[in-house]
Amino acid sequence: MIRDFLDVVANIFKSRILYVMIIIVALFASLVVRLFNLQIYNEDYYMSTYIKKAEKTIYNQATRGKIFDRNGNLLAYNELAYAVTIEDTLENNGKRSEKLNNIILNAIKIIEKNGDSIVYDFGIGVKKDGKIEYTMESPSAIKTFLINVYGSKELKDTKGRDISNASAKEVFDYLVRDKYEIDTGLGAEYDIKVAMIRYKLSLNNYQKYMATVLALNVSDKTVAAISESKADIRGVNVTQQSIRKYNEAEYFAPVIGYTGTISPDQLEKFTQDDQDYMPNDVVGKSGIEESFEYQLSGDRGSQTVFVDSVGKVVDVIKKEESNTGNSIYLTLDTDLTKATYKLLEQKIAGILSNQLVAYDIDFKKKAKEPYKASKKKKDEKIVVSIRQVYFQMINNNVLDLRHFGKKNASSVEKKMYKAYKNKTENILQKIESLMTDSPENYDKLDNEYQEYCDFVFNGLVDDNIIMKSMLDSSDETYSKWLDGKNSLKEMIMYCVSMNWINVANLELESDYVTADETYKAIIDYTKKMAKKSDDFAKLIYCYCLYDGSVSGTDICIALYDQGVIKKDENDKWYNNLQSYDKSVAYKFMKHQIDNLVITPAMVALDPCSGSTVVTNPNTGEVLALVTYPSYDNNKLSGSIDNKYWQKLVDDESAPIYNRATQTTTAPGSAFKMVSAMTGLEDGYISTDSTYVCKGEFTEITPHAKCWIYPNAHGSENVVEAIKDSCNYFFYNLAYDMSFASDGETYDSAIGLKKLEKYATSLGLNEKAGLEITEKEPKFSTESSVRSAIGQGSHGYTCSNLARYVSTLANGGKNYSLTLFLKEVTEDGEEVTKNKKKLENTVEAKQSTWDAIHKGMRLVCSDGTVRSIYSKMKIEVAGKTGTAEENKKRNTHSVFVCYAPYKNPEIALSTVIPYGDASSNASEVARDVIRYKYGELKLEDILKGKANKPEVGSSHD
Repeated sequence: MIRDFLDVVANIFKSRILYVMIIIVALFASLVVRLFNLQIYNEDYYMSTYIKKAEKTIYNQATRGKIFDRNGNLLAYNELAYAVTIEDTLENNGKRSEKLNNIILNAIKIIEKNGDSIVYDFGIGVKKDGKIEYTMESPSAIKTFLINVYGSKELKDTKGRDISNASAKEVFDYLVRDKYEIDTGLGAEYDIKVAMIRYKLSLNNYQKYMATVLALNVSDKTVAAISESKADIRGVNVTQQSIRKYNEAEYFAPVIGYTGTISPDQLEKFTQDDQDYMPNDVVGKSGIEESFEYQLSGDRGSQTVFVDSVGKVVDVIKKEESNTGNSIYLTLDTDLTKATYKLLEQKIAGILSNQLVAYDIDFKKKAKEPYKASKKKKDEKIVVSIRQVYFQMINNNVLDLRHFGKKNASSVEKKMYKAYKNKTENILQKIESLMTDSPENYDKLDNEYQEYCDFVFNGLVDDNIIMKSMLDSSDETYSKWLDGKNSLKEMIMYCVSMNWINVANLELESDYVTADETYKAIIDYTKKMAKKSDDFAKLIYCYCLYDGSVSGTDICIALYDQGVIKKDENDKWYNNLQSYDKSVAYKFMKHQIDNLVITPAMVALDPCSGSTVVTNPNTGEVLALVTYPSYDNNKLSGSIDNKYWQKLVDDESAPIYNRATQTTTAPGSAFKMVSAMTGLEDGYISTDSTYVCKGEFTEITPHAKCWIYPNAHGSENVVEAIKDSCNYFFYNLAYDMSFASDGETYDSAIGLKKLEKYATSLGLNEKAGLEITEKEPKFSTESSVRSAIGQGSHGYTCSNLARYVSTLANGGKNYSLTLFLKEVTEDGEEVTKNKKKLENTVEAKQSTWDAIHKGMRLVCSDGTVRSIYSKMKIEVAGKTGTAEENKKRNTHSVFVCYAPYKNPEIALSTVIPYGDASSNASEVARDVIRYKYGELKLEDILKGKANKPEVGSSHD
């Protein structure tokens, strides 16, 4: 029995089944131990770890509320569109950065290959000529950008160096070369795009499943291409997002603003306000969109999900729906705004056309200010040479000068390009000579070569070859350069000797080079810089126009060739231009300006801008807030069209700038009602008091002249002085109120303080109260005598003037201006309604108000603009103003008014910077009033042409 048992045992040990069974039992035991460890002993730890890795929250942007005008016309709304997003799903390893760069680059290529563009909202950008520049002007915005890029609030780089004045090129090199190690092989344009996406991802700390938008509103072709390339672009997905759309963009863009990805500054502010925002949220960036962000934004939705190892959602745990933001109704009237914008544009075009002459004018030939007139004599009309206009077609990027050298360029474009190339070759030889031989000092060169020297030196500073931080005006050699007392060669060689050269940016083969080698490298760099620079090319074309190698006719034909002007089948102008008759080219350009084919904004010479604000003086509601020129906020909202943005930034007419609220000018004689009230209320004059105008006020030095000088107004009281806009009367009044209590000591500051009291009370010396950004007004700190007629150093916006004239119109009730009418929910339920805000009531005698109102009425019925307003059905009270700020440029044209005179319903202010006669602004205001009261039709205004000045120049 025992032997049998032992045999069985022996056979078992010899059997392979035993070992299989042992292995199975061991594995089973191991599994039991592991399950015990996971589910019982370490249950809490492993469950929390599992949840961290697999449970994710996906956020859904809320639909933004709409924006309407006062009559319910839709101005801003949303559309669903496809968006391309990217999430960082890569594991941390040595190749991670390189892989991420490749994924981003491949995604960008796919998007652009299919005709779409990426969302570009970055602090630096690459211009057409390859120049790296900041895309923002505000020093504080640049500072914040640098803090975020370098991760240092002390503005130090990783080596402890000061980067507070880092150039855009330095930031580019740091991000592309050092931080993200990007080398697309496609140049700076693509390197910077990849760097931007890496930067945006870094703001999320590269959190997985936190999407960053690459492109918005992409086509079906892009959607298909992204889906087909999934294997090569891990983490890139297509989602649906709402995009912001705007109606009547040309008229409302500066007021409505646009949306975009939240900036670090905004995120910090919103967080401080206890608002729930995240790094990739789309928010209002300017205008009403920014001001009413919290009301418009709504509440985001979210999904809590489980995902697998590659990020695919496998289960939805919890879902919260988003809530649409509330809608905002504005006080603005769409039709009135459109009419006002067109009337303003037509008048500016008429002034420009009226100033245009076919001959060259006396000018100091400087390409930075090409063909500007020299200091004018009294009452001498400033004119615009046709050659200025031709040059502006290139200088203001109406024509694409880079197309001139392309294979498919027209024969005329090739002709101009050849002239440019020939002149460039000669100029570069001359520049090299200036940098190598023994050149004359800067001030001995002619204006053209001074411009080239400026370009070279400033370009080397901008590109951080010469370190800007080292330049100190107290340095003797640099000071001589600023005064033009040394040569370009001497200045640059001095920079080399002082180690002010950033050798790394010269891309030398060795870090150890001699001074001579460094200087030679600078000369080579200068040549390359000039050849690729659009600014240098514009200088060359400027002087090609001057020397005749490029003609005005060439420019006119190029406008056709590049599609700026459309050619009809039997276009007589185009055919006539082929004769190359100078007079034809002049008449052609004038015709295009008169018909607003070439607009004042495109020409960007004085005048090219203006603003008008129309209010209800009894409530402070703004009915129209117009700034010319404008832009298309559809191209900036959510997904910025980078080329369009760059065009706006480079445009010399500054279309992105809201002139109604941010351009300050002296008010000129429109200020005189402040002076009148000060004199009447403080007892310096009565309504019966008179001063005898002698034309020239000699109590101060230099003497102050009345606008009518060498004539004189004679004896005038305050009403007559307002009617005739007599400067002498208000000079004398301000002089009398500027004496100390002893009655012997004249002190301008005393008079200024008295004037400021009433300017503030009337609402002029403070922001208008609008919900969008306004520039702070400036009360004059110079000469009470000159300040009393609106000169001195006064600076007020059109919106400041609108509040001021509204207060005058209603007899002293100083209401804050407002654009906000009401806020309603998606279902139409009213949340809040605006209530008029009375800041103060001006305490003044009725006789004072009567005198001011009567004087303003007489301005329009019998005074300086009687010929403009004499046929008006509606009685208007107003005041003209002209202000000279630059002897070489036109005066500003200003007009404030209200109507109807006896029962004011609207108040207006119009400002045309460098618009010459005040009558020009008053003609715009008159036509706005005529439209408001049915004398003009909108359809006729929209079809209108340039509106020439109706009366002669007046400077009152």
